Amino acid sequence: MLSDAGVAEPPLPSGVRLFTLEEIDSEPWRNGGGRTRTVAASRLRGELVWRISAADIDADGDFSAFDGMDRTAVLMRGEGLALRLSDQTLRLPRVGTVVRFPGEVPVRACLAGAPARLWNVMVRRGLAQVDTQVLGVGSMPVLPGETVLVVLSGRVQVRAPGSGELLGVLSAGQGLICSGSRACLMLVGLAAIDALDEAPCWVRSALQTGGDRPPQSTLSSEK
Repeated sequence: MLSDAGVAEPPLPSGVRLFTLEEIDSEPWRNGGGRTRTVAASRLRGELVWRISAADIDADGDFSAFDGMDRTAVLMRGEGLALRLSDQTLRLPRVGTVVRFPGEVPVRACLAGAPARLWNVMVRRGLAQVDTQVLGVGSMPVLPGETVLVVLSGRVQVRAPGSGELLGVLSAGQGLICSGSRACLMLVGLAAIDALDEAPCWVRSALQTGGDRPPQSTLSSEK
């Protein structure tokens, strides 16, 4: 991770890992309708507790059912997407739109135009909860615990709490996986400085679980 001037910055705190989405191996969905990149996940005695991934949707198609899971989806890129449930349609008309739905209900994804990418968060009901927020210009703390964040557009500074020391700058498609009591940071979305600069848009998913299970990235692709 580099500073705005392209200079290498101090290392990130213990429990914080940098990722770049395009460097994560993708796997095809079972029906061939898209591809998934698993960012982080946690299991307890072989049971999936939570998973966060970036799902590329290339064609209209059905989502698989995940019994007992609550799902959150954020449109990361594309011209819009509609998720058709049996009793309603959840629309994601623009990047940064957030929707939530139970994992066991039938869902069909319908593209508005170009292929889309979703920030896909699943948590097991009763074992985990997630607070997913879409943020822009300004600062937001990342508190100790389990948090995964990704930048959709613009630039986001990573700073040490208290001292404000610059630890690096994230750009679109980059993010952090934070886990543990020392994973404490301050994130600052930088305002666009000219017409060619994109406004910052980034997603933070803060997880609460019943135990201390560091996130892993070992799951195979599922839809």
